[in-house]
Amino acid sequence: MGKFSRASQKSDQYQATQVAKLLQGTHGHRKCPADMSVETHESRLIHAAKFMRSTHNQTLREMTVAQATGYLEIRSEEANKHKTFNTDKSAIHAMLRAQGKLSKNGQIPVRFSKDDIAMSRSYRHVHIDMIRDRMTPRNALSVDIIHEAGLRVHELLTLERIELQPADIRKIHKQKFEGKSDWVRYSVKGKGSLIREVRLQHATAERLELTRLTTPVIVKDRAVFYTQKYDIGGGKKFSNAFRSASKRVLGFSNGAHGMRHTYAKTELGRYQDRGISFVDSKTIVSQELGHFRPDIVDAYLC
Repeated sequence: MGKFSRASQKSDQYQATQVAKLLQGTHGHRKCPADMSVETHESRLIHAAKFMRSTHNQTLREMTVAQATGYLEIRSEEANKHKTFNTDKSAIHAMLRAQGKLSKNGQIPVRFSKDDIAMSRSYRHVHIDMIRDRMTPRNALSVDIIHEAGLRVHELLTLERIELQPADIRKIHKQKFEGKSDWVRYSVKGKGSLIREVRLQHATAERLELTRLTTPVIVKDRAVFYTQKYDIGGGKKFSNAFRSASKRVLGFSNGAHGMRHTYAKTELGRYQDRGISFVDSKTIVSQELGHFRPDIVDAYLC
C-alpha cells in the first residue's frame, strides 16, 4: 500500500477521500462498517487527518495504533454525543484493520468520557484515608498522590519531575494552582499524550522521591507500555488493589476513579472560596484533571 506524500502536501479532505475509497471496495471488497455510509466515514476521517497533520506532521495513512489511541482519547471529550464518538471510533477501526494494524476484531479501548466518568462516584475524604490505611505502603502513597493531584491511575506510571518532563505548551487559566504556589511541581502524561503539570505537597513529594528508581523500568498496563520512574502502584493492578481495599473497609467500591470525583468537587469549592467564579473554577479544575473541555467537569459533580 503506497504512502501519501507528507501531510503538508495533501489536503485533509484528499487524504480522507482516498482512505474512504479504499474502504468502499476499491481494493476488492467493502470494508466500511455496515451501518456507516462512505460519506459519513470520509467526514469522520477528515478530523483524524487534521489531527495527524497538526500533531504529528504525518499523513492519515501513517497513523499508528498508539496515535489513534491518543486521537480517540481527545475525541472522547470533544464529541458532544456518544453516537458521534462511536462513529469516529468505527472509522478509525476500519482504517487500521484494512491496513493490518489491527486484527479483524481488534478494538482500541477508549470509551466516551462522560460514560467513563459516570461509572464512578466520589468518596468522602475520611473514606479515602480509611482505604489508604488498609493498603500496602507502596499503594498507600499512590492513594495520597491521586487524592492531592487528581491523577488517573495510569498517569501514576508516567509521573516525573517537571524539569525532566516539561509540560506541553497549552493555554491555561492564569489562576490555575492558586494557593499551591509552594507545592512541588511534577508532570504526567494523560489523554492524547498531553503532558500536564501537577503539584504535590512537600511531605508527599519527599516520600515519592524516596521511591525513585535508579534505572527506569518499562511496564505494560492495558496493552500500553510506560517508562516508570518511581516504584509506586499504578494502572490496573493499583485499581484492583484499591477496589478490594474499599470493599473490605466500606463494603462497597466506587473505584479509584472515585478519588478524581472527590478531587474535582473539593477543588471546585476551594477555588470558589477564593473568590473565583463558578465558570472559571470549572475551567481551572478541568485543566488540573487533564481534560479538554470545562463542561466535562459537570459529570464529576453528579
